[in-house]
Amino acid sequence: MANIYLVGFMGTGKTSVGCELARKKKWQFLDLDDLIELREKRTVADIFSKSGEPYFRRLEKEILKEASKENNFVVACGGGIVINHDNIKIMKETGTIICLVASADRILKRTSGYAHRPLLNVKDPKKQIEHLLKLRSTYYAKADKTIDTSKLSVTQVAEKIVKVTTSPSHKVTSRKVKAQGKRRKSRNSGFIALLGLLLTAAIICIMAYIALNYYFKRPALPENIDNSLSMSGQGINTSTYKSVIDTTKKKVQEIEKQEREHAQQLEGL
Repeated sequence: MANIYLVGFMGTGKTSVGCELARKKKWQFLDLDDLIELREKRTVADIFSKSGEPYFRRLEKEILKEASKENNFVVACGGGIVINHDNIKIMKETGTIICLVASADRILKRTSGYAHRPLLNVKDPKKQIEHLLKLRSTYYAKADKTIDTSKLSVTQVAEKIVKVTTSPSHKVTSRKVKAQGKRRKSRNSGFIALLGLLLTAAIICIMAYIALNYYFKRPALPENIDNSLSMSGQGINTSTYKSVIDTTKKKVQEIEKQEREHAQQLEGL
């Protein structure tokens, strides 16, 4: 699979750049926050305030897993998606991670006046931006490419991403991703085949055990087999009981006859 995941702090242009990038590459565009809001039927800010950030992060991870199954998608991710190592692993295995960055002043200017930014609804938003950027810097550094959008237009950023994702080195990386996927499928197929063989062997052993018990153990009948079977049955008609009784008696008689003949043969020796 080959998707492009746009990560980075809020206000770095992930959504606007993502739309332009998808248009240029003729791919589909997806915004994870929009999908979360559709799923929950409430805004991200409302989810944060009423259900908390941990709940939101769980939703975010679920939506990312679903999106990662698609192909040729430009996916705009939430600013904090990178703090979960599993999310980074999912994105790297199914595409390329592009991190958009910008200065704290530029981010503040772009995000000012937007109440839907729950993490910046504080007394000193610039200080909060600087603090969060510092905390997330190590996670953002795990992206495949980083582009500073502070002094670039949306079109310029999109064009840069097109160049870095169509370069020879990126094609090699894409082939590696596909090869890893094929190896995982091959391993899974081998494991399933092994399970099938084990299950078949188990069934054969059970059948052999049942056969041995049938041929070498003489079935014991209760003193009054008719009464025993008629009392033990529930929901089966009388004719069925009689058929079972008759069949069982015949089998016992055949076994007894074989034993008598075998005993007579031994006496004649």
